[in-house]
Amino acid sequence: MMAKDLIRTRHQITKFYALKSQLQGVADAIDDALEGDDEEEEETEELASQVLDEIGIDIICELVKAPTAAVNAPATASKFAQHKGAAGRDSGIDADLQARLDNLRKFAMNSELYTTEFR
Repeated sequence: MMAKDLIRTRHQITKFYALKSQLQGVADAIDDALEGDDEEEEETEELASQVLDEIGIDIICELVKAPTAAVNAPATASKFAQHKGAAGRDSGIDADLQARLDNLRKFAMNSELYTTEFR
């Protein structure tokens, strides 16, 4: 009985070492792949900086000059742009959309009342 347990234990240890080696190999492969990405990213950054320097653009100086205050949109006749038909007159799409939204609101209100009555 003890001999069988000893043999099983040795097989388990052998399997464990094999799995550990395989896992270590996968971890090394992942590390190698990720290291390559960092190098490529640094290369891309250097190339972009070189191109911008050649053009004469200094990003940091340009960002400092950017306005920090909020810019207001110009006032318009309505909040949303109106869709015009081919002849230049209102095609009625906005009115149709508004009617559909109103119907949905009515339906939602009725559904809400219906569900609260039967709770």
